[in-house]
Amino acid sequence: MQSGKLRERVTIQQKSVARDAFGAEVATWVVSATVWADVRSTDGTEQVESSVDQVVATISHSVLIRYMAGLSPAMRVVWRDKVLQVLSIVESDNRQRQLILKCSEIVGDPL
Repeated sequence: MQSGKLRERVTIQQKSVARDAFGAEVATWVVSATVWADVRSTDGTEQVESSVDQVVATISHSVLIRYMAGLSPAMRVVWRDKVLQVLSIVESDNRQRQLILKCSEIVGDPL
C-alpha cells in the first residue's frame, strides 16, 4: 500500500458501558485507535421521516486503513466532524495489509 493514499486522520471508537452513582447504565465512546486512512463517500440516499416531516440523508463511506486486529462492526469512526457507523469490515487482500471499513453516516437524524 502506498502511504501517500492515507491522507486523512480518523479515530476508531468502541462503545463502553459504565454505571453511574444510581446504578443506571451510561454508554460512552472510548478511543480505540487513531490511524491514517483514505476516506471516500460512495453513495447517498434521502427519505422523508413522516413522523416529524424531516428529510433524513444517509451517506455511505468507504474507509481504507492499514490492517489492525480487533475491529468490529460495533465500533464507529470519527472523521473530521462526522461520526460514521461501521457496517462491515472487508480485508482488501489476502496478506492482511489493509482493511476497508464500509460505513454509514446519518445526516438530519430526527430526535
